[in-house]
Amino acid sequence: MKHQGRMTLGSTAATLALLLAAAGCGKSLRTGADPGTISRVSVAAATDGTVRAGETKKFVAVATNSAGEAIPTDYAWSLEPATLGTLTGSGAEALLTGKTPGSGILTAVAANGIRGEFPIVVVAGPVADLRVESKSGKTTIEAGESVGFQVTGVDMGGNVVGQSRARIVLSPAWSVEGGIGTITSDGIFTAAAAGINKTGQIVATIDAVRGTLNVSVTQGSRALYVGSAACKGCHPNEHQGESVTKHAAALETLKRIGQAENPECIGCHTVGYHAGGFVSEAVTPDLAGVQCENCHGPGSQHVAGKGDVSKIVRGAAVQQATICGKCHTGAHHPTYDEFAQSPHAAIEAHVAEGLETGGEARQKQCGPCHSGAVRLALLNGKPLPAGHDAASVAITCAVCHDPHAITPAGQRLRNPLASVTPFSYNTAATTSFAAQYDPNVQLCGQCHNARGATWQSSSRAPHHSPQYNMLIGSGGVEDGLVPNSAHRNLQKQCVQCHMYQRDADEPSAENPNDTGHRFLVRVQACTPCHTEADAGARQAATQTDIHQRIGAVKARLDRWASTLAPEGLRAKYGPLAWEFTTPGQISNPAGDEALMGPDAAEQASLPDEVKQARFNLYLVEHDGSFGVHNAKYARYLLEVAHAKLDALGVSR
Repeated sequence: MKHQGRMTLGSTAATLALLLAAAGCGKSLRTGADPGTISRVSVAAATDGTVRAGETKKFVAVATNSAGEAIPTDYAWSLEPATLGTLTGSGAEALLTGKTPGSGILTAVAANGIRGEFPIVVVAGPVADLRVESKSGKTTIEAGESVGFQVTGVDMGGNVVGQSRARIVLSPAWSVEGGIGTITSDGIFTAAAAGINKTGQIVATIDAVRGTLNVSVTQGSRALYVGSAACKGCHPNEHQGESVTKHAAALETLKRIGQAENPECIGCHTVGYHAGGFVSEAVTPDLAGVQCENCHGPGSQHVAGKGDVSKIVRGAAVQQATICGKCHTGAHHPTYDEFAQSPHAAIEAHVAEGLETGGEARQKQCGPCHSGAVRLALLNGKPLPAGHDAASVAITCAVCHDPHAITPAGQRLRNPLASVTPFSYNTAATTSFAAQYDPNVQLCGQCHNARGATWQSSSRAPHHSPQYNMLIGSGGVEDGLVPNSAHRNLQKQCVQCHMYQRDADEPSAENPNDTGHRFLVRVQACTPCHTEADAGARQAATQTDIHQRIGAVKARLDRWASTLAPEGLRAKYGPLAWEFTTPGQISNPAGDEALMGPDAAEQASLPDEVKQARFNLYLVEHDGSFGVHNAKYARYLLEVAHAKLDALGVSR
């Protein structure tokens, strides 16, 4: 590429002199030293020889004699290789517009053949156009289907400056026009039911540069989101109850805090966002808020099938805590994360095995308090679940919280937080859940009770769950006026201490909020009645005292077994002669299954006073708080146990 031009002195020469002085760049080829003869041609630019594709940069040539004096002359400009760009020469000046990335030489040749050269590098220019394409090639997409999109950026020279399949990655802002669906920040588009039989655009934007691609949405065969209004006809009570909960107004919550357009939040405050459901409030107002399908999945096929239960998420699948955990997670609201660390999140292996293989009898015996699937079936008057389902659903969110209703206790809790009504759920086959269920017994007490144990029971010690009975001061062998501690009268009872909540100043993974769903005792919860130091000291002192008192009663029972028990029992069982047929953890802390106490027939020869003393002993032991729940009642029961042994003449 060559262009002719004649140099004129004046401003151009002055400019060049400045450029040469500043840059000292450009290469020239010298000849003889005749003052009137051109001996050098220099080429310079205002900055350097780097030109972006699409950018135009000026270069200037000057011819000088051996004394450095400028000499007017004609120039022929050329670029090698010519593919680097478009060159326009006019006298001592040339304009180069970059096109194709690469390196080369810009040359200015004076009339006498002296050459001046300047190294040129053309690089890709800024993005001038964006080309959007489907990764799979699909632009006709079924409602509910997800397809990835990518963008290729080109500069003004048509050079690729970045694409998602190459080393250089562009990160555009993605959006959708036409109400046909939603797209994630990494370009995953999901067609919405609202877009069926419509065409819209996938839009990628980088700064002010925008690229689009037309996409059409078709019906397809996937289940789609239909909104809770479609559920109302068959489930009026559930619909009515859910429609007045905070879940139903979840999008309004975002509006109040100015986050209704935040894609990080929308998914948990609407139905089916990025899954073929909610697009925007303008396009899909019927999918705003949290509704039935957030938990039960898209319902179009269920509705079309006239309630076909195989076409909806139900039963054990919808009772799992992971359903709630999809949203109730993270540093700001880590409810699920905490719950997953709690004992409620899993069923003990031996219990799960019994639930799965033990049939209806075992489900009725253990299921009401160990299996969420069993308890919910009993609460709702439904058939018991299959064994596998009974064993797979622990005491999950829905066991304590009713997702379909506002309840008097608040937080959609099925039962109140406090009560003093005596309650001990009997697991015997002679009664039933329906006959015993009392909705007015506080939530934790529904399961954390003595399970129907009485002092007349002889096969095994009371279940490890008499916490409610101990808290309210009920269920033990009593004699006279029963004392109780102040904890009995706490407004929130168990929740006060076991569900301490804290809001972090700036929630993060290292310092999240605390919702109390690990159910750990925190002395911080003891305020304002106690300081943390006072609460810790009282707890330690009380537990030490109760441990000592338990040891004292146990020592007297051992003494009775060794000295006053019937001779046959003493010879056969030694210090275990006072124990239940299956000895409890006080006498058998290792849980040795070979270790046995008197059998059912032999239990009849034990005095009632021994049975009453051991019952009170184990009630306090199995409460597990060692007096913290109700120190006065714990001490009282152990004193009653001592009184019973006094009556038998057992020495202290």
